[in-house]
Amino acid sequence: MKIYSSTNVELLKQVQSYLNIKNKNVSVIKFPDSESMLKLEEEVVNETVFIIQSLSAPTNDAIIHTLFLIELLKQACVKKVILILTYLCYARQDRITCRLSIVASNIVCKLLSNVDSVLIVEPHCPYLLTYFNTPSFEIDVSPVICEHISKNCDLENVVLIALDHGAQIRTERIANSLGVPQLNVIKTRGLDGIKTMLYVNKSLVGKVGIIIDDIIDTGKSVKQISNQLMSDHKLDKIIIYCTHAVMSTAQPTQIDLIFSNSISERKAKLDISYLISRVIKYKLMNKTGHGLF
Repeated sequence: MKIYSSTNVELLKQVQSYLNIKNKNVSVIKFPDSESMLKLEEEVVNETVFIIQSLSAPTNDAIIHTLFLIELLKQACVKKVILILTYLCYARQDRITCRLSIVASNIVCKLLSNVDSVLIVEPHCPYLLTYFNTPSFEIDVSPVICEHISKNCDLENVVLIALDHGAQIRTERIANSLGVPQLNVIKTRGLDGIKTMLYVNKSLVGKVGIIIDDIIDTGKSVKQISNQLMSDHKLDKIIIYCTHAVMSTAQPTQIDLIFSNSISERKAKLDISYLISRVIKYKLMNKTGHGLF
């Protein structure tokens, strides 16, 4: 077995350490015109190979690197290629939103289907898995979030908050594991910005509200919602947990944000490397049930 990555090398090293693997990584040569060339540094004939890729900025380079690496491994006569996407780009473009537009995530998933299977860390929407033309599975980060909350928060004083319908299942899973209450927000958008409505029949004064989200980009909307919830319900503070910290502009300020290392070059507090290593071990044991991930 060998493991490669061209986009999240630090995570790759941590996973290799957990699995006690020391194979050489793929080399990437960048030409002055921005073209790339990938090269293997070792033989991989008849090997099972895992590719750990974060399809984050520069997004299109990450896609091309992944496509080149898959083809490179195929031509090198590997036994099996398993793609682990710690972050799937274009995931938010998962449906037609206006006339004469496309579902970009569908196209990206089809491009990346020339592998034996795909594993995706929190793919934004579960139905994105159906866009691949190969067996695909979700890797659930809930255990990592649960562990961090239980170690750093007083569970007697915690309330979990889901900001939309898509986050409710994820939030409920964590709330049930921790044995803490969950509240759902009704979110509306108007000319004056985002408005939220939270139906509660008990006081939240002094409570710690924890928002569970999958992707945070600019953080403007979650910051606005946090301020409104603090003002309306007198929460002591709000903490936001997210899996993918895209942060295309800069790290959001004035919010307590905790995120994973699914995207490289981020000072993350949630480490998913051990989780990824366990998933790889299960795959090697030919266990592919949804319950494992």
